Amino acid sequence: MFSKSLPTRKADLIDVILAAFEGEKKLRGRWKELSDLQQKAVALAIYSDPAGDRRETSAGSG
Repeated sequence: MFSKSLPTRKADLIDVILAAFEGEKKLRGRWKELSDLQQKAVALAIYSDPAGDRRETSAGSG
């Protein structure tokens, strides 16, 4: 599906995905083809904090 290497930044990757689907209508159609679990995985990837649990906080340190 993709002929070149994929970008690593989330925003750049989303641009590649959107371009591949060529618009909202096709994207909505593809979304409806996904199972409930697949939709949840995509939503988690899009809306999750990119830093995840790797962030260091001062709370609880020391």
